[in-house]
Amino acid sequence: MVSEGEIVVAGLPQADGGAKLRPVVLLRELPGFGDFLVCGVSSQLHQAIRGFDIVLDAGSGDFAATGLRVSPGVPGRGACGGYEATVGQGFA
Repeated sequence: MVSEGEIVVAGLPQADGGAKLRPVVLLRELPGFGDFLVCGVSSQLHQAIRGFDIVLDAGSGDFAATGLRVSPGVPGRGACGGYEATVGQGFA
C-alpha cells in the first residue's frame, strides 16, 4: 500500500512511446480507483526554479527516508500525471 507524500518508482512514458522506471512523488490520491497524481523526480538540478521547486539533497535530515540513490533530486514539472497505483503496472 502506498500513500500521499511517498517517493516510489513508476514507469513514466517516454518520447519514443516506451516507459522508463523513474522515482516519483505521490502528490495526491485521486478519487475512484486508487490512482495517484504523481510528479517525477529529476537529478538535473539546473532545471530547478529558485523559490518554486523543492530540492531534495543528501544534506537534508530526512533524505535517507526518500529512498533516492542520487542527490540532489528535483520534482520535475514536466513529468506529472495520473498513474495507477499497482505494483507491476506502474509502482514498485
